[in-house]
Amino acid sequence: MVELSWSATGGTVDSIGVFTAGTKPGKYPNALEVRATQGLVVVRSSATVTIRPDVLDHLELPTSPLSLTAGEKRKLVARAVDKYGNEVGEAKLAWAVIVATGSVDEAGNFAAPTKAGSFPDLIRVHAQAEGITKEASLSVTVSPSSLASASILPANAVISTKTQQQFSATGAD
Repeated sequence: MVELSWSATGGTVDSIGVFTAGTKPGKYPNALEVRATQGLVVVRSSATVTIRPDVLDHLELPTSPLSLTAGEKRKLVARAVDKYGNEVGEAKLAWAVIVATGSVDEAGNFAAPTKAGSFPDLIRVHAQAEGITKEASLSVTVSPSSLASASILPANAVISTKTQQQFSATGAD
């Protein structure tokens, strides 16, 4: 009679050789090993196991709200991940802005609106992998950019002696 003894890395194996993959994808050389014993004779054999990520579960985005100054550009990165946090590499991403404020291209290059304010769920990203689609959004808070100019109105005034003229001044970014 041959006695079999199983061992595994990258997962678990039961007494009859059923391997259950762990949660970390990768290639595991010699992941499964069997030791066969018959009397005083012992032989071993092993198998390589490659574990793929699970199916697309959700998207990971930068912390929301994203804080930028007016007109600032930022490369956005989204990770399509399985329920264990492993990246689903074959996921296709599509970026969009919800309202006509700011812009984002297909690579995630975002240009903030030129007007300051809070923009809830302004940026959307869709991910698709193996027939599963997930969506996430990112809010943006835009602060005015640095003071760039000042103006006085009226720019030219002609007034009589001992009279008054009201002037106003504004700063702009």
